[in-house]
Amino acid sequence: MRINKLLAILQKKRFHSIDELKKKTGTLHATIHRDLNALAMEGKIRKTYGGVETISEKYSTREYDKRININSDLKMEIARAALKYISPGDHVFLDASSTCYFFGRAIMQSRMKAITIVTNSLHLLAEYRQNDSAVKLVSTGGSVDRELGAFFGLFTTDFIMRIGVAKTFISAAGCTIEGGISTTSEVILGALKAAIAAAPQRYCLVDSTKFGREYLFKVAKLDVFGAIITDGGIGQQLARKIRQAGLPLVING
Repeated sequence: MRINKLLAILQKKRFHSIDELKKKTGTLHATIHRDLNALAMEGKIRKTYGGVETISEKYSTREYDKRININSDLKMEIARAALKYISPGDHVFLDASSTCYFFGRAIMQSRMKAITIVTNSLHLLAEYRQNDSAVKLVSTGGSVDRELGAFFGLFTTDFIMRIGVAKTFISAAGCTIEGGISTTSEVILGALKAAIAAAPQRYCLVDSTKFGREYLFKVAKLDVFGAIITDGGIGQQLARKIRQAGLPLVING
């Protein structure tokens, strides 16, 4: 089977370029990308700049690689729902979360014109390089966090605070009605707060498994968002409580 041959090649070393894989497998550009996308969804590889990184027991798995393969179907549901908040000509900020990765990919695959994405995500940069989307992408730059696949630090937060995006889309590690959204790291906190301050319209993309969790670093109350977008896994009782609190909950699926 073609994909098994590709996987055998990938497991011989950690990094491969796309051109190298095309030569070794003898497959076309579109075919190799389709096979690599399938392997990425299974958590066997991660796309990088101009190539792929193999994820196996031989190689340590980055924190982001663990996250992107958890509840990916729910995150894709959220991405589809969030597309209706994007309009042609929009300038938007997307954070480095795995949920916003799926959203960014959905924007790139859409036919909307004149969209500009600003992001601190290394994985969205890699995704952008691998497709011919008409979307314009701007990187924040900053210090690279390998585990989270993102730019963070003072340079990053300063850049985000200076940009003039119309809409910000962010996710979070935890979400409660009383405490709002929270995260696990001080460096993530700085980027998220800057992103919220940068745009007049803000949206929170959070999968249903995050509700009820609360972490040390509090990002924002839920009432700062124009919509809290989640998937169909959220319980009816919790959804009712969120709406009774006057919060704009949007459920897809």
